[in-house]
Amino acid sequence: MMHCLFHPKINRSNLEYYFEGDELKHLKALRLGIGEMIMITNGQGFSLKAKIMSLRNNSLLIENPEFFENYGELDCRVCVGMAILENRDRMEFALEKCVELGAKEFFPLITKNCEKRNINLDRLRAKSLAAMKQCRRSELIKISSPVDISELQKRFQNFDTIFLADINGEIYDKRFRSGRNLILVGPEGGFTEQEINFIKKNPKTKSINLGPRRLRAETAVIVMMTLLSIE
Repeated sequence: MMHCLFHPKINRSNLEYYFEGDELKHLKALRLGIGEMIMITNGQGFSLKAKIMSLRNNSLLIENPEFFENYGELDCRVCVGMAILENRDRMEFALEKCVELGAKEFFPLITKNCEKRNINLDRLRAKSLAAMKQCRRSELIKISSPVDISELQKRFQNFDTIFLADINGEIYDKRFRSGRNLILVGPEGGFTEQEINFIKKNPKTKSINLGPRRLRAETAVIVMMTLLSIE
């Protein structure tokens, strides 16, 4: 299995990459060998695959690198606004799956039914970096500071379609997907009627029914991301 490392500065003329901090720990933990293939991404859509020529204390030397732009990325932009969950593990699990399925940006939402209103952004960003390397994407998801619906509404203009997980919505059709998409999923208790009506006032909103069963918030996010990631 080819492993993936993160390095913020990749260029076509460089054959030796130095690592430090957590990424150096990751490099050492992999116990890579001479001749193995490695992938390195800068988290901004640019990555390379190459053979390892030599390993030093804090660097690796590569040969014959092959470069890629937007490797592992979707052909459209999908962002996720998800209400903050009380259970940290479930929130982190949802974020990791959003990364694996190609989301570009993640907005932790503060809603009326949220039982928790703060979140450890540094921990989420560390989780997202690990998930990006695990699934060999080339772009690191952006994680916003927590926002409420009215604050997020100011950013609706940046999207062509807003998908609201709603039991009273319609069945998803891939023709609904546009170039810039935003998924909205509420907390354990769901969005309030007032919040739903506020979101639906925007003409870009598509209410999507995810089936007859009541889903956990993290399951709803995964289903919505899966639907929009199918090209």
